[in-house]
Formats: sequence, C-alpha cells, structure tokens
Amino acid sequence: MKIQRMVSWFRLDTEALAGELVVDHIPLDTLRSIFTPPPTDELLYNPYDIQQREALLLAPWIDLRFEFAAYSYQLDCFQA
Repeated sequence: MKIQRMVSWFRLDTEALAGELVVDHIPLDTLRSIFTPPPTDELLYNPYDIQQREALLLAPWIDLRFEFAAYSYQLDCFQA
C-alpha cells in the first residue's frame, strides 16, 4: 500500500479546494516533529491543520507561499 501526503489548501470564503502539493519528499520523522501527532497516529494518517508555526517549519521543504488571509491549509494523507 502506497501512502501519499500532501498539503491541501481551501478558500476561506467558500471552503472549496484551491490546491494541493505533494510532500512525499519530506521525511516522515520531519513531519512528525512539525505536527507532533498523538501516539495513535504515528504515521500521520489524520489531517493536520497548518498554522503559521507549521508553515515556517515546512518552508525549507516546499515552494509554497502561505496566504492565511485567503486560505486554510492542512496536511492530508491518502492511499495512492
């Protein structure tokens, strides 16, 4: 089973999906240190909100300009 993780962003005014960016190149240990999941979700299967703190920690790994005034962001996990 292949797992794919991505950053998804949604328009604040309509909640419509505005974009996705695959982040499989970021090591799982790095993602765990950024999002600090509970022990029941060590593989980060659940969605995680991305706020300013997480965006700053993700910045060295991805080329995405976070615009929190217009979008909400989250880390998602899917079976590929």
